[in-house]
Amino acid sequence: MTARVLGPAKRGELSFFVLVPTILTVLGSLGTENGIYFFWHHGDGRLRASLLATCAVVAVVSGTFFGVVSYAAISLIRPQTAILIRFLIAASMPLSIANAILTMALMASGRIGRYNASRLAGPAFYTCVVATLWVVRDLGVSSAFLAWFGSMAVTVLADIVLMTGLTGTRPRWDTSVARRSVTYGLRSCIGNVSQYGTLRLDQAMLGALAGNGPLGLYYAAVSVGEMLLYLAINTGAAMMAKFGKSSRKERRHLASITMTAVAALTALAAVSLALFGGPVVSLVFGKAYLPAVPALRILLLGMVPLALAQVMSQYFIAIGGPQIFARAAVASLVVTVIGDVTLIPRFGADGAAAASVLAYLVMALWMGLKFRAHHAAHSKSFAMDHLQDRMAA
Repeated sequence: MTARVLGPAKRGELSFFVLVPTILTVLGSLGTENGIYFFWHHGDGRLRASLLATCAVVAVVSGTFFGVVSYAAISLIRPQTAILIRFLIAASMPLSIANAILTMALMASGRIGRYNASRLAGPAFYTCVVATLWVVRDLGVSSAFLAWFGSMAVTVLADIVLMTGLTGTRPRWDTSVARRSVTYGLRSCIGNVSQYGTLRLDQAMLGALAGNGPLGLYYAAVSVGEMLLYLAINTGAAMMAKFGKSSRKERRHLASITMTAVAALTALAAVSLALFGGPVVSLVFGKAYLPAVPALRILLLGMVPLALAQVMSQYFIAIGGPQIFARAAVASLVVTVIGDVTLIPRFGADGAAAASVLAYLVMALWMGLKFRAHHAAHSKSFAMDHLQDRMAA
């Protein structure tokens, strides 16, 4: 609806306003969401209430700091932006960070029904508000961003309500628990930031180097292409608890089956979308976005590697190896930056898409090699132990 009403240029402007706080949220959460997940499953149940207290403190303190950063960034990059929009972007930071952490806490609890309810609350609110604005002919960049901010507030409220009663005790501050969860989170924080940068920095650089028009078109290509990642993201998330609790042999088996299924289904969807991308883009966004189809087809070349990287990143976080994921994500971000600077000035959105595909390949290859080496080492160790046991017998 926003794409059709606003057109590519104004939709690109709206994307930029949403992009700034979402990028900073990945940095501002300090990776605490991964620390909460890991210690929920690898520590004892009594940690849970303390982990939620850590979540609240990180959201308020870090959210306030990065809210000031986001306000300054918008003022510097786009000084013509209305004061109200700048304040709302800043105010969204604590909400975004709390949402990121509480989402992972709900997932860690194993209450999938509550998790799904949380994920639906914000989008349902946003869609209803945008539809109403569309009907009364008052849908613009500012009103759409107000709807986005409201959806973030509704999501956090839903998270808090849905978390009620899960811990059995009131959240109380525990310095030791906070230090352990944040320390673990920081080991993956750079990975979270780099991975998100790989997924979104191309849009930011396209907007800076080519303007809102190409960014609006590219937004359509990315939105359609990334629909193929829903399976990988949610399958990997659902498997995290199993990865963390299983034996080494079972982990390898589960991970291999998951990646095979995700790769096959994503490849099938990518081929279908490559054939029918034009009608899909026209149907969803309107004919004005048809120039985005070539960029979409380029992006589809990287969807299978990116889907595999998503599953492997959640695997390494779950088993206590976030540094492996972090290094792969940093490598992919470096490729993204170099590729964007080199290709966007000449090829525009197509160049941004090509740079992203290269980055996805690097990230998937890096983690794939580490996954293979990780299990080869454990298999060798297991075989040696088994041989020694037989010789002793």
